[in-house]
Amino acid sequence: MTQATVELDYGPFKGRKMTLWEIIHSDYLTEEQRLELIRQFRSGKVTIEKLLKIIITIVEEKEAKKKEQSSFKGLRDHVPADTLFDSKIIDKTTFDLLQQGKTTPKKVSENPNVSKYLQGTESIAGIYLEPTKEKMSIYQAMKKKLLRHNTGLSLLEAQAATGFIVDPVKNQCLSVDEAVKAGLVGPELHEKLLSAEKAVTGYKDPFTGKKISLYEAMQKDLILKEHAIPLLQAQMFSGGIIDPVKSHRVPTDVAYQKNIFSKEVAKTLSESSDDNKPFSDPETDENATYKQLKDKCQKDKDTGLYILPLSKPQSPTIVEKTYLYTEEQTQSDLTNTQIDIPIEGLADKPMNLWDVMNSNLLPEHERQKLLEEYRSGKITKERMIIIIIEIMEQREVVIHDSPLSYKTIRRRITIEELYNARIIDLETYNLLKQGKRDIRDIMEMTSVKQYLYGTGCVAGVTTDSSAKISIYQAMKRGFLTVLIMMSL
Repeated sequence: MTQATVELDYGPFKGRKMTLWEIIHSDYLTEEQRLELIRQFRSGKVTIEKLLKIIITIVEEKEAKKKEQSSFKGLRDHVPADTLFDSKIIDKTTFDLLQQGKTTPKKVSENPNVSKYLQGTESIAGIYLEPTKEKMSIYQAMKKKLLRHNTGLSLLEAQAATGFIVDPVKNQCLSVDEAVKAGLVGPELHEKLLSAEKAVTGYKDPFTGKKISLYEAMQKDLILKEHAIPLLQAQMFSGGIIDPVKSHRVPTDVAYQKNIFSKEVAKTLSESSDDNKPFSDPETDENATYKQLKDKCQKDKDTGLYILPLSKPQSPTIVEKTYLYTEEQTQSDLTNTQIDIPIEGLADKPMNLWDVMNSNLLPEHERQKLLEEYRSGKITKERMIIIIIEIMEQREVVIHDSPLSYKTIRRRITIEELYNARIIDLETYNLLKQGKRDIRDIMEMTSVKQYLYGTGCVAGVTTDSSAKISIYQAMKRGFLTVLIMMSL
């Protein structure tokens, strides 16, 4: 036991190489544990390797318990007392009492001025429907059509960015993953809410690999400003800016010192200008700041949560679209998917779906429709390919029945030839080029048809008995002379 050594990463022996014998005789083990392990080793029941694993497990468990007892529960991790002291959340007197064991983190956490920086949930937690006196979650209000999708989503993103998705009925605060698993929000919002939750868990700096805050990510263009501002606004007015590295909120002046916030942005977020109202008031349909919505909230007498009152369902927008995929995701997915083109000359040249969707192989309205349906989740890539092939085969695009050419009496004629011959004007030519007009419709126009097929020749002869016969038959029956028949 004096030969086997191990280096511990925690406790009083951190960074030192300790022999197994030294650790066994340390305060990590009780006298009873110590004697039992030595007895088992001497009797051959455990090897030196097994003994080492057992002791390391005991040490780790003791350290974890000690950490839990001597630290505070933060947003995602335990927070040491000295971190709270450095962040000016607890004063020197409280810190000293903690160090001396005269008070506990649990007792200190009961102070509202401390708890609001650790686990406090001062975000807008839910909706109170006044006519029915019903309290419900944001997502439930969305599903019941009481909130428009975008209104509800922005409130849920604000919850995720301030710590937790809130169930105001059960008084539960869950991470995004937990909320989806519990059915508090639907899986269709999972990715969007995980993205907002990075304001709590932190963003990864691609240059240093370090965890950084929402404000720092915005400054480094890792998140768009228009996406970051509503989340920063929600943090600022629901307990404080979050330091994801330390896993707790911090007072505003400390946030300035840590460079995870700035006075300029704070001033902007405090203004009530139209440009600074990223949220929607479901009661009035007016744009609002997060503070304005919070000021309208009622504090639930049972839970202390902020509940937004609503007297009637929010008016639906004329057209409101919900997308499962962003434009960037759609482009990436379609670029990575190949399709064989069922067109002569292109059959041996597979194209990716994104190139097809941005080519003239499909009419403009068909391209837009397919992209809309894919982004909204109505069709899969596989179904999209089937539809594209069907469209190409039906329309015989490019060669056999191109929307830019048409078969006339002797040969196929292109729209360029029609335009150059002044049979169609520039406006019609451009509409055809853009796929906004069908060449079949243009060819049916009298002004175009007469140049392609003429206005009609003498096709035959009508006899006294009203019978219709061809020119040749009329000559054979003696109605026409050979000379007249030849001229006709």
